[in-house]
Amino acid sequence: ATLASILPEDLRAVSVPVSAVTGVGGFVRAGDVVDVLLTRQIPGEGSTQTDKMSTVVLENVLVLAIDQIADENQTEPKVGQTATLQT
Repeated sequence: ATLASILPEDLRAVSVPVSAVTGVGGFVRAGDVVDVLLTRQIPGEGSTQTDKMSTVVLENVLVLAIDQIADENQTEPKVGQTATLQT
């Protein structure tokens, strides 16, 4: 399957970096639905480097592929480095 054949006409695909932590230990696969969070340093006077906050920036986003593997029959967890999401 090509990306153009599975992506609805009015939507786009975007790739984001993932890790073992952000990719749920390799258990997120193509076809899953995820939320995308942004974690950043808390702004303002008095905050330290370790003060962080998270914001949900996208909800219920379809995962199109993890590291270019679009095989729904792949059942073994794989810690990917890139997730392609439908937005």
